[in-house]
Amino acid sequence: MKNILIVILLILVVALAGILGYVVMSKKSSSTNNTTVIIPKTLSEIATQLVVDYLKADLSSSDQGQRLLDYKINKIEVGNDEGTCFRFGATFAVKPASNTGWMVAGNINSDGWIENVSLGFDAIKQADGSYVLGQGFTGAASASCKK
Repeated sequence: MKNILIVILLILVVALAGILGYVVMSKKSSSTNNTTVIIPKTLSEIATQLVVDYLKADLSSSDQGQRLLDYKINKIEVGNDEGTCFRFGATFAVKPASNTGWMVAGNINSDGWIENVSLGFDAIKQADGSYVLGQGFTGAASASCKK
């Protein structure tokens, strides 16, 4: 009887470890070349994280014309999942360190914020199921990626 209880307890521990490992892996993200590699979530969450990483890179840019002091994401519009990629559009505001690189992107306010910056992006699915930011495009989100 004691051996049966030990076997059952061992099975429960192994099952719990497997479930815990799956949960940890499904939420894992790491950074490669300043681009976050994201294990699948919803397309909206993936798109949001990719835009955050895109803008965060400009917070520490050495290019004064590209460097940002701050940013605010207003809206993410996700297109259809095409299996290997999806397109999405992002509308955000940026506060640039200088008024050179971001001037044409939106409407500048007297407080230095450039509002309503709209950019399009491709999220490319990697072999391991993660996504990276691909080549961007201009304009609103499209229903599919370029083939």
